[in-house]
Amino acid sequence: MESQPPNTSPKEDELLLSALHDASRNLDNLVIFGDFNYPSLNWTNPAPSANDSAASLFMNMFLSTNLVQHINQPTRFRINNKPSTLDLLFTSDAHLISSVNFEPSIGLSDHLVILATSQMLSNLNKEKLTRQKNFNIANYTDIDRYIRNITVTHRNINESWNSLLEEINTCILQYVPERTIKTSKSKPWISRALIKKINEKRKSWHRYKASNSEVDYHHYRTLCNTVTKDIRDAKAKYEHDLVTSNSSKKFFRYIPSTLQSRVSTPVLKNNSRTLICDPKDVANMFASEFKKKIPNP
Repeated sequence: MESQPPNTSPKEDELLLSALHDASRNLDNLVIFGDFNYPSLNWTNPAPSANDSAASLFMNMFLSTNLVQHINQPTRFRINNKPSTLDLLFTSDAHLISSVNFEPSIGLSDHLVILATSQMLSNLNKEKLTRQKNFNIANYTDIDRYIRNITVTHRNINESWNSLLEEINTCILQYVPERTIKTSKSKPWISRALIKKINEKRKSWHRYKASNSEVDYHHYRTLCNTVTKDIRDAKAKYEHDLVTSNSSKKFFRYIPSTLQSRVSTPVLKNNSRTLICDPKDVANMFASEFKKKIPNP
């Protein structure tokens, strides 16, 4: 959260820009919000500026990162003053924020209340190593011999079952080797060709920074739009192929990896805009919607 007072010193502006730039490069699932006090900036059509004012430097910093700014209307209203967008909401991923709503100000404040809905996950391990039994190369000859020699003598059915289960687990431990499974958070739709385009976009930005040419800037923005569209199309194609591949195992393995947050049951609104919090009622609402959209087999 940030609150930028007016008339800050150049040193304070530099520290803020440096902190925001470092955060955008090094942190995942990043959300930055607050009153940044830059009324002159146009967030409807962000563009770089050769001006060395604090506001222009801030805009140039924003354009050099992959941050997304979600506030698209004025947030401060004062009599005899032009409405301005002072309160900003930045994220490292456009999908971290699902909705932004604006409500009347509280008390004597001249700033609107901004309500943003977000679900996100802080995942400390991008790669996870797990050990699994590899039954594909198990020694089934010895397993067969071991199982044939199992004798269960307990009269009580629970004791017999526990004894048998213990023998089976011992058998698996002895004759089924383990393998290491690596799960990654990489995005499988990002191909070498897309990575090349992303790198080209970054080089284009540095080229513009060196030349300060309007032509280079338009080239950079064109590449930005192209790369964004290509990534979106690649992801859509990957997900379409996944759904139509009839591989339920791949499908259900992919779904958890797409979640930005480890949420339990989401809160929904029904047709009368009443919040639904009970997990059973939420499940029934989802089931009802699926039934409307998916025809009976």
